[in-house]
Amino acid sequence: MMIPIGANTPSEGWELRAIGERMQQIQGTVIHLDPAYLGTRDGSVWAVVGKLALALALVPILLPLWLLGFMFRAGGSRPGFLSQVGVRVTSFWLSIRLFGHNGDVTVRDFRVRDSTGRQRLVRIHGILSRGNLNVGDSVTIEGYDRGGTLEFRRGINHTIQSALVVRPS
Repeated sequence: MMIPIGANTPSEGWELRAIGERMQQIQGTVIHLDPAYLGTRDGSVWAVVGKLALALALVPILLPLWLLGFMFRAGGSRPGFLSQVGVRVTSFWLSIRLFGHNGDVTVRDFRVRDSTGRQRLVRIHGILSRGNLNVGDSVTIEGYDRGGTLEFRRGINHTIQSALVVRPS
């Protein structure tokens, strides 16, 4: 029987439950919290595809503008100051949109012990926008198992009756 993530459950019989192929739910007590640190964001195939689509969509718009700029350039062979500033601002904006920031994200690790005594490492990528975690809190955590580490998706802190929601940083 699956326990819904929103349910308040008694502390007896908390254990690891499989939700899908790799999605798991663990219920237990927080026994250790590591301080937050900066880590790298996991790569996403869809993010790369989206950036390539954006780049291909902007080419038909920017190429004619660039050609018009050459056609209506005033006089001399050197572009003016405002033209140079415009090119630099546009290239900076496009590079931020296409390549994003350096990919650093706030990461926090904690360990949860279930009723059988088994300990699991849970990793949060991002900042908790709702709820909080402290040592000794009774929690239910859902996430994906990646090599023995549970990648946090959502959870409940039963001690303070609060949902645990992560906001990407």
